[in-house]
Amino acid sequence: MLSLVVPQAQAVSHVEAPSLEHLRYILRHEVSSCRHVRSRDARVALHLDSLAQTASLECCVLASEGTIEEVVPLLTLGVARSEATTWLERDIALLARHFLGVTRSLPHGVQGRPSIRCRVRLEVLTRNACSRFHHDLNTLRMLCTYSGPGTFWVAREHVNVDALYALGGDIELANRRIVPDPGRVQQAAAWDILLLKGARFSEPDGIGAVHRSPPAATLGIPRLLLTIDAD
Repeated sequence: MLSLVVPQAQAVSHVEAPSLEHLRYILRHEVSSCRHVRSRDARVALHLDSLAQTASLECCVLASEGTIEEVVPLLTLGVARSEATTWLERDIALLARHFLGVTRSLPHGVQGRPSIRCRVRLEVLTRNACSRFHHDLNTLRMLCTYSGPGTFWVAREHVNVDALYALGGDIELANRRIVPDPGRVQQAAAWDILLLKGARFSEPDGIGAVHRSPPAATLGIPRLLLTIDAD
């Protein structure tokens, strides 16, 4: 059985997973975010960068353990077939299976029963979206940026909770108030796997993993982003 012992040298609410199997660290009540760092295949990465630059892509499907292999190709419909798209489909299927494996172990008090389906979305983002630090009103989310800048996040212990809940105002000022020390902000690299708890799975203080999107439009760099949610 995989041990869920978290390395003590890291911040309590965020842990690094040495493998996809260790993404189960997210099940610990004090952990709100978990990352698995992956190395990139330069050849595939080049093709995915090209896909992000040229494709208009936004597709969302529901997948279960028995249908992942069938529905994942729907995500790349309309995109020219290549070695890179075949790799992408296989990777999405792999990540969806691991995600469902984690959700099957969620405590029953979180959502009544384990998730048997997940919502899988693949899109090319060219706009500035979710620029303010926030936490999601969901249970669990997996993110992987295949091309472009990755998601920013910050460990819960470095968040000003009062500022997090304040509404309105300038976004940049709000972000500085939510995270007073900008040195605490971390950013996922391309192909990293980021697993984030939402407010519906937020022990013990009702705060999910605090994160925000990079400004794709401002940077002029599109993002090829995979999002998997517990359905």
